[in-house]
Amino acid sequence: MQGENPGTVVDDCHRAWYREMFAPSVTAGLLKPSDLAGYRNGQVFIRKSMHVPLNRDAVQDAMPAFFDLLRAAEHPGVRVVLGHFVFVYFHPYMEGNGRMGRFLMNVMMAAGGYPCTVIPLSARNTYMAALERASVGEDIAPFAEFLAGLARKGLAGEPLPPSRPLRQRQWSGKLAHRAPRWITSVDAVTDLLVKSDIGTFTDRTVVKPCQNSSHWRRWG
Repeated sequence: MQGENPGTVVDDCHRAWYREMFAPSVTAGLLKPSDLAGYRNGQVFIRKSMHVPLNRDAVQDAMPAFFDLLRAAEHPGVRVVLGHFVFVYFHPYMEGNGRMGRFLMNVMMAAGGYPCTVIPLSARNTYMAALERASVGEDIAPFAEFLAGLARKGLAGEPLPPSRPLRQRQWSGKLAHRAPRWITSVDAVTDLLVKSDIGTFTDRTVVKPCQNSSHWRRWG
């Protein structure tokens, strides 16, 4: 990342990444052009989940706090876990939140020196169960351990599985009362990932600058 804070890069570029990822969905008629203009303007629900994402007004307040959280996280592994999970927890867009969350996970992987990864189809049930436990049960440990396992396999040189076919240490201000207990501090996640021994970290530039910015735009 050429010395830039990963949280700042995501803050600056996530809208451009989302538009590029889902512009084909507008062309295909699956999304409206207005869906790419900003965060959602309605409520969304997650199929087969007990978790109800934030309402549209809360999303506007929550997203800046999310980027502050990424900026404040000192351990690269924490940014990997929170970059994916918190984004999906908020569900800021009408469509594509899971895919965008996994993209952000890989941005944070690259920033920390981890190999990029995908969620294996064979592990989908484990993945979804870990997300549900973190979202509803307020226990992020299984999700962190799941991602740590993927990182260990990548560092060991295991090939990526086939991809699925297309189809701050504390929350600030008024968001504090909305935060799940595990997210009010990232210390526990840091300790978990350090104990997981998922490797050393090196800086790697693997994506290109986003338009009109010194930050990244897409995978190279």
